[in-house]
Amino acid sequence: MNCETMRTRLWEFYDEECEPALREQMVGHLASCRRCQASLDEWVALSKRVFDQARHVKASPFLWTRVLAAIESQERAADVPWWVQWRLMSRVAAGLTIAVSLGAAYLYHQSTGSFEGLLEGQPSQHQALRLATAQLATTGTALVTGDIE
Repeated sequence: MNCETMRTRLWEFYDEECEPALREQMVGHLASCRRCQASLDEWVALSKRVFDQARHVKASPFLWTRVLAAIESQERAADVPWWVQWRLMSRVAAGLTIAVSLGAAYLYHQSTGSFEGLLEGQPSQHQALRLATAQLATTGTALVTGDIE
């Protein structure tokens, strides 16, 4: 066993979580290496200081209640039924469908002019534009027509 492996797995040795074969190798290395033994000693001293100070710390009497309430609220937020999500998405889809339909109807109405004018024989905006473009191309002057609708 080398020192690098020992340092990375020192916490396993200290917590007695390593396999017995690995533990025997680590004990043999600690017996022969002063640097790794010093690292283990620092680990033990630090752990003792932390746990000694932790005994004097008192938790709030309502800490457990607040923790449980937070857990329950997160569980409730995560457990939204599928039909609630589906209902929301169906409303969004219906709203978008209506908006797109109204927009398409508006654009169609703007591009074709009024239906009454078409029935009376008045030219549509597209026909008037074609007529004006043709007049400009042949004579070099534009056709003045006024309001077409």
